[in-house]
Amino acid sequence: MRSKQYFVTGVRRIEVSEQQLNECKEPWILIEAYKWLRKVMEKEAYSMAEGTVSDVLTDLFMYHIGGIGLAAAEDFAIQTLEWLIDQKVMSRSDDGDLNVPEEYDRGYRARLAQVKAAQLDISTAKLSSSQKQSINFVVDLRCDSWSAAIPDDVHSRVSPAVRAVQNATFELIQTEMIYIDSLRALLIDFRDVLVKSDKMGRPIVDDAVQFTNAVSHNTEEVLTLHEKYLYTPLLERQREAYVISGVGDILLEWIRLAIDPYLRHAEGLGPASEISETERRHNSRYSQFYSDFQSAHSAANVLSIMTRLLRYPLFIMRILEGIAKLGSELEIDYSAEKRYLERAHGRITQLAKAFQSRYGSSQRQYVLNDLRKAILFSGKVPKVELGLNSRTREVLNNGSVEIDSRRLPMNMILLDNYLLITKRDFISGSLRYDVAYSPIPIDLLMLVSQDDKPLTATFNRQSFATINSGATVSADELKSFANSDDSGDDRRIWPFRIKHLGRQGCVYQIFVATEGDRKQWCAAILKAISKRFSSQSKSFALEVVSDADFAYRQRHLKGSVADLYVSSPESVVDKALKAVKKTPFPSPIGKHATCSAFFYLDEIDATNVESKMINSEQYKDRKPYVMIGCKSGLFLSYGYCGSWFCVLKIDHVKQIKVLPEYGIAIILADKSLFAYSLEALFAQDTVKNRTEISQQSRLTRLLSLGQLSTDDSSGLQPIGDSRHFDWFTVGIHQQRTIIVAHERDTASDLRVFEPIAGKCPTFTAYDYSNVLEDPHERRMRIANLRNSDLYGFTAERIGQDLVREMEPILLNCACLGATIVSNMIILHTEKGFQALIYPAMTIASLPQLVTSDPVSSSQLSRQRPLGFFHVSENFYLLCYSTLCISCDAYGYISRQIVINFTGHAKAVAVIAPYVIGFDNDFIEVRLIQTGALVNIISGTDVTLIGSQTYSGEGGNIAYSNPCGLTGEDVVVRMAHPLENGRQAIFKLKRNVEATY
Repeated sequence: MRSKQYFVTGVRRIEVSEQQLNECKEPWILIEAYKWLRKVMEKEAYSMAEGTVSDVLTDLFMYHIGGIGLAAAEDFAIQTLEWLIDQKVMSRSDDGDLNVPEEYDRGYRARLAQVKAAQLDISTAKLSSSQKQSINFVVDLRCDSWSAAIPDDVHSRVSPAVRAVQNATFELIQTEMIYIDSLRALLIDFRDVLVKSDKMGRPIVDDAVQFTNAVSHNTEEVLTLHEKYLYTPLLERQREAYVISGVGDILLEWIRLAIDPYLRHAEGLGPASEISETERRHNSRYSQFYSDFQSAHSAANVLSIMTRLLRYPLFIMRILEGIAKLGSELEIDYSAEKRYLERAHGRITQLAKAFQSRYGSSQRQYVLNDLRKAILFSGKVPKVELGLNSRTREVLNNGSVEIDSRRLPMNMILLDNYLLITKRDFISGSLRYDVAYSPIPIDLLMLVSQDDKPLTATFNRQSFATINSGATVSADELKSFANSDDSGDDRRIWPFRIKHLGRQGCVYQIFVATEGDRKQWCAAILKAISKRFSSQSKSFALEVVSDADFAYRQRHLKGSVADLYVSSPESVVDKALKAVKKTPFPSPIGKHATCSAFFYLDEIDATNVESKMINSEQYKDRKPYVMIGCKSGLFLSYGYCGSWFCVLKIDHVKQIKVLPEYGIAIILADKSLFAYSLEALFAQDTVKNRTEISQQSRLTRLLSLGQLSTDDSSGLQPIGDSRHFDWFTVGIHQQRTIIVAHERDTASDLRVFEPIAGKCPTFTAYDYSNVLEDPHERRMRIANLRNSDLYGFTAERIGQDLVREMEPILLNCACLGATIVSNMIILHTEKGFQALIYPAMTIASLPQLVTSDPVSSSQLSRQRPLGFFHVSENFYLLCYSTLCISCDAYGYISRQIVINFTGHAKAVAVIAPYVIGFDNDFIEVRLIQTGALVNIISGTDVTLIGSQTYSGEGGNIAYSNPCGLTGEDVVVRMAHPLENGRQAIFKLKRNVEATY
């Protein structure tokens, strides 16, 4: 005995068998229907979705009441449920479920007694259609409209509004007749003729049975469905009266049965349309046969069923619009018809969406299956997994192109995950694509230009470039293709450029035959990039620090940043800039930003530290002060994208690092090292209550009063006596903050300095050797020694020394950078990483390699060391220009996993659990534990200019802010994508903090 299944949730089902339906003998007696329904709901803890309960009750009525029909049964089910809810023997929860109370609930039996006395009025519904008086009113469906098909006296008796409803209904029935004829033609005059020609020995196509089965698919099943459940009932309804009372119930019954056949047809329609089109291109006899068939049956084609399905909602809307215009003067009661049509419209619309989705998927899969057979990796190009088996994979474009200045004839295939440049060839009559260049991942694809001037030349387009990848071509057809005169525009070719980012990448100049081809290719590439951006795991976002306030120097514009990429609207950079919307762009305030730093005023004021540490959460939403160093000075702004003020006119600022616990900034400018007192910057401010005035207006006021000078060097102190420093780094070594600076062309390669908090008289040797390990207590100690006043900065210490020099470090090799860790200094040298025990001056190379390690010494010798990270206990990460490895506390490789960068990193940073590499063209984010690529942020002239972690261009910072108010500050500069010659500066943020 068959049972019917109902969805309870998106996964579970319940089943109601015929035996269960027989258990309720008289459902029109409400108490019987209620008891039966309660028994069904018992298995689901007396709670079920309202839609499921309604469906179960509908089938109960249809099973016991002959001729009631789906629409009427649904009405009775809805009325029954509403009545039961009104009687409080059933309740509706907030989430849409229906519940029945327990039998022992208070007042339940009294309410149940009221139900026993009620009965559903279904006397008319019990009549079957055979019991009704049948009156045939013949309407000629060949007429142009309903008005033209009925007698004049009938037409004159109905109002214009009713005529509109009847005309729309007539068109639905009339077009259904045409549709039925077209499906019959597809079977009789198309399928049967092809099969018959094969049997008679004059085949139009090879293996006609297999071909017609693929092209026709389940057309016969769909035809039977429409003839039995839609077209015939519509004709019968039309013959009952000239003025039709409604067709909504018929449509509801039909759509209930149509879902599965239509979805099966959608799955086969994609291959059917591709097979038919391929055969037409390659088989002249079939092409002529198909043209003759179309001439005789214009409405019949492979896509007829899909086209018809999409038209039903339009017919229903026209009928509903006519009913809505009837107003209060109704000649016929259309209230029930309106409900039926609205339900039918919703269900048909859902089916149409599901149909289109399956059709698109099946079509893609057929094309991808052929493409999978056609793509070859026969040369030196390494094979990659293209994912052509994926149901979501998509071919965005495919066609003939010419590559580079030699104009090599190629074929380019754009998938949604790779771009392939291939050579076309025919092997055993089948078209093959031999991959000629390294496949370009969409993550690493950039459109460089899309509007280059056309060149005067001839593009020899080959027609078979558009042949389906899995098709077979005869020798005669190949000859005709070779002699084809279809060469597009024989005077001009249209170029555009793309770039493959990364170490293996390069710029390709692509030529196509027409301007339309170029637009199509560029649009497809941007679509692929946008799709990839939207599907990426966006672990990081960008927040704009400066939008076009800084400009490039003229010599840089002639170099690597002359070409800007064509931006994609879904890119991380574009989204960040859209959030700012700073137009028009102001005049640049500085040239060539090189470094940055952030600080909060509360961090610099070293008083009341305990309160700041405990309540640091309240500062989370504050805006920081931002410092940007460039070739013409040092600029300060409150918050991101604020007004910029030049606070120091000093040439060639290369590095800046703020030490908030000491109230100073370390600046490398014009090969000299300086300590800049941030207290001096704000010393003249006598405002005690800083909460009463905004920080931005405070800067503006100080500048206007001359208290914040644009050439104020009173707080600037030289560090050391050299003018040959080329980089410095800051860190905490043995619980003490130190500054290590590299001095070029001298015997002492590295000089070491320590901030001394203004050389307070009470600052003794005890404080140097016994500084507390707890950062909070350490900072409290320094704050007490500095003896600052409670609300502002004192100017008494501005002229005092800010740092003292310690013992220098002598090296015998070039040092590219350094990282300061708790008990040693990690040197980045030409030989790799070297661990220096300071001040003992003993050196050991890192890592300590053995033969089983995943990398060799020769491999590491070709790498530039960039950063040394203490990720966790006994886990250190060594980062080079193209890879990262891990080691333990003894310097031995601790894991076999090697993180390989796609690009050639100029700098690295770590924000656990991610390691971030900065290539000239993009930022790549990878997981430290697995090395998996998380996301890529592309741009032009990408440069790390500020980091609380590490940089590979001398700015190797391992300084930990004791306040914890600033920490993971990674600032990057790149060419502005919308304004040539300008620089955009961004802060890299975790995506949960993003402003868009």
